[in-house]
Amino acid sequence: MEHLKHKKISFLITLFSVLMLVFGLFTKDYDDLYYRKKKFDAPLDIYDVSLFGLDIDYKSYMLFFILILGIGVYLFIFKTDTQLKSVFKMPKVDWSRLTEFKENLEVSQPYTVKNTEKGNELVIKIVEVVTLLALLFTFYIGASRQLSLWFFIILSYFYFLILQPKSFKQVVVKSILYPLIFLVIFTLAGSEDAYNWSSNMYYMSKHIIPFLISVGIIFFTQRNKLKYRQSFSFRNPLFWISLLCTIVAVLTLMIDNAI
Repeated sequence: MEHLKHKKISFLITLFSVLMLVFGLFTKDYDDLYYRKKKFDAPLDIYDVSLFGLDIDYKSYMLFFILILGIGVYLFIFKTDTQLKSVFKMPKVDWSRLTEFKENLEVSQPYTVKNTEKGNELVIKIVEVVTLLALLFTFYIGASRQLSLWFFIILSYFYFLILQPKSFKQVVVKSILYPLIFLVIFTLAGSEDAYNWSSNMYYMSKHIIPFLISVGIIFFTQRNKLKYRQSFSFRNPLFWISLLCTIVAVLTLMIDNAI
């Protein structure tokens, strides 16, 4: 119990995700008279989970809360409540040191770029171009096949590469508004009638979980970039996750075309 005393946040995250998974398992349903009349086992693709009046795609719902469960377990093992609370504190800027740095910079000699730094810049540019191509490819899959998870994850990494946050307010606004634009695009791309509210909500439910994942990733990566001045690195887990998403998207398209 003493150990649990410092793990309240991670314990609640884990408990909440388990309850939501159980809720999804027992409340999933579908509206398809054909399968009901024939008494066939309906495929998972047509199952939905009704949450707060919104029908969410069952597979996306379960994937999201499995991910949250994994995060909760990780935090429970490796993090304390004090460490988690420190993540959400706004970074403090020491303006006196910033002014001192600016004055020293003005009297210092011009900075000469070394060959190694030029090489790093070239690697970053190549990664940015490849990421943009992967983004366009997964955008096509998301718009045409309503599979947007890969796109939203790669979008989060692309924003990590190109965005330079200047304040905590910018981090919050950009992490919500930028992926929201693509949520609307995917919704309208799938909906047969842009003015049909029920149709729009149905297709939005297919992308709402990937959208929320993207918002979370963008918020924390941009916040860390603002606080710790993080830059491109091959050791960044998001780089390898984005690469894996690209490979999976390519293989999925190849398999579908072969079938």
